[in-house]
Amino acid sequence: MRKIKFRGKDYMNKWRIGDLVQEKWGQGIAIMIKKNKTAWSVLEDTVGQYTGLKDKNGKEIYEGDIVLYEDWEMATENGRGDMFINKGIIEYNESNCCFNITEKQTIDNSDVLFEDTDCIEVIGNIYDNKELLNN
Repeated sequence: MRKIKFRGKDYMNKWRIGDLVQEKWGQGIAIMIKKNKTAWSVLEDTVGQYTGLKDKNGKEIYEGDIVLYEDWEMATENGRGDMFINKGIIEYNESNCCFNITEKQTIDNSDVLFEDTDCIEVIGNIYDNKELLNN
């Protein structure tokens, strides 16, 4: 069975990994990552779910990660039979209940993230490495 876990940045700019928890905090709700008996408040917009997959280097893939991947479909559309290295962001597609790689280097389409991740490499994330999307 796939491990359900989340990552989020705490207010000290450190990544925390564990279960996602919402707790009443004063007049509002605190978004927290909890592991064992420790919980950290995290910035809600940095929370991303673990996809259950690892990249070709064994690194866990989360929502918001920036990846390089072999895009054979783009190679074919360009009329070349060779491999094309694309860049994209891991995003959850709610309507299809799956994780997608949203292309940022070409025609801004999406590819479904499959179990075969031998051709995917995490190079950063949209929170720490936004500049990677400009290259």
